[in-house]
Amino acid sequence: MNKLYFWLFICWLTSPVVLLAQSPSSITPETRWQQAQALFEQGAYAQTLETLRPLTAISANNTFAPQANYLYSLTLYKQHELKQAQGAVENLLQKFPQWPQITEAYYLAGVIAAERQQWSKALQFWQFAYTDELKTDLNNAKLRLLAPSPTDTLRFLQEKYAADATLAFMLANRLSSSSRDADKLLLDKLQHGFNFSEFKTTVAQENTNNQTFNIAALLPFAHQNTNYKAANRSNQPILDFYIGIKMAIDELASSRNININLMAYDTEKNASKIQSLLALPEVSKADMILGPIYPQGAAEIAAFAQEKQIMLLNPLTSQRQWDSTNQWAYMSEATAETQTKRVAEFSAKNLKGNKVAIIYGVTSKDTMMANLYKKLMEAEGRNIALYRQVGKNSAANLVKFLFQAGIDSTTSHIFVPNDEPLVKIQLMGAMGLLHLKVPIITYDTWLQSTDFTFEEWQRRNTHFIYPTYIDDDNEEVKRFKKKYIEKIKIMPSIRAFQGYDLMMYFGGLFADYGKDFRSKLRTESYRKGILLSGFDYRGGTDNQFVPIFKIEDLNLKLVNQPE
Repeated sequence: MNKLYFWLFICWLTSPVVLLAQSPSSITPETRWQQAQALFEQGAYAQTLETLRPLTAISANNTFAPQANYLYSLTLYKQHELKQAQGAVENLLQKFPQWPQITEAYYLAGVIAAERQQWSKALQFWQFAYTDELKTDLNNAKLRLLAPSPTDTLRFLQEKYAADATLAFMLANRLSSSSRDADKLLLDKLQHGFNFSEFKTTVAQENTNNQTFNIAALLPFAHQNTNYKAANRSNQPILDFYIGIKMAIDELASSRNININLMAYDTEKNASKIQSLLALPEVSKADMILGPIYPQGAAEIAAFAQEKQIMLLNPLTSQRQWDSTNQWAYMSEATAETQTKRVAEFSAKNLKGNKVAIIYGVTSKDTMMANLYKKLMEAEGRNIALYRQVGKNSAANLVKFLFQAGIDSTTSHIFVPNDEPLVKIQLMGAMGLLHLKVPIITYDTWLQSTDFTFEEWQRRNTHFIYPTYIDDDNEEVKRFKKKYIEKIKIMPSIRAFQGYDLMMYFGGLFADYGKDFRSKLRTESYRKGILLSGFDYRGGTDNQFVPIFKIEDLNLKLVNQPE
């Protein structure tokens, strides 16, 4: 990104920097511009924005408006405020199309759009940024930022921008491992239509400098080996997860030339065995530890990771099993606390009305989520009209509970952290008897029941916290299923999807930032998953993106789009 502000830096070097204690009204536009550039170079981004704001407006005595708008957009980008940065740079493009450095603005607009995974929009902007000066940066940006895009998206983009050699190279890389006849024909067409030698040299040079990324997988295989063809399939969920990871590693190697060494160890769900594994030299030298899933030995592994400064990633669980202040221990899923916060943010923004009902279950997770949700809603000024624990023995009283609490059509919504099947049935019946049309937010497990159809869920305006949603119509999902069945001879479980997406995400981070990618996680913007909903670690060491779905036109639709 150096060339994004190279021109600004030259301006700063050749201008006298004046940082004076002046009243805002007495500061000239030139002095304010110099101050803003100095603050930007110091990394004082909040002050940069404050200083720039008056300069972004067009006025007779302000000749700095175009560059001020550019630096304002760039500063927002540096703060990872991508949505605001996108609005600012698009405003610049609209208001100052004749600005001499407009190609830099188009380049920045494309980078921001690509980081928001707006692939087609990014390429539209980049069409106007193709200069000799920006050519190398532009090609590198495409190779890096379009890498997470699904294969069907790359196909669409390459067809739309048929003359783009970088897109053609990326698609050819993807198709090189495909066994489909149509893909082979397209690959042949691309190889004959473009000269990829420049890209291959670049990739080879980059790959020479890359080290192997070593991952120690401390998982409860409960088996003598990790052979998926072994007769004993009692450990199938863990093996499915492991196979998904291996498939992602193979794909990363073939499509992005990423070297990942996965070392598998069986914890046997035994704390003593885990201690012996932590004593192995290769585990101490690993770049990441994956595991242990279950609580046994989790705190010990987390302490070990912190001491050795190795990133720990615990998958397949929403329960934090160590001190939350440990900045080396991460989770691939959102904790129940994070899920509750994201639901509260969604309802505060999208579900109108002052009255809220909370019907929670008997587990400690249900109680924690209900209690936190109550506090968050009260902080928003909402009235908790009903706050009740309901199990199977009291589910029949739900009509009475709702009626006595005055739950009616003016109620904002009902939050139901409750897995009890009888509660679900009785609540749906009670709402029908009371003629209530109030949105419900609950667990995705409710969808597993055959008691209600999609049409009924849609009519009841039911929302589902659904972190493991798989879209069976997605071309990448279809491709993964096909490859998995060819390899394993059985249908993949959700664990296989999770293993694949997890490794594609973290392997991609390794490709983009090297082994020190952990330092980037807190500021790395949301990345859409290839099979699942995606990852976002801004603000926490667990996945901060919690997908919420509702049914529209008898199909599940994501209703809380990531920022």
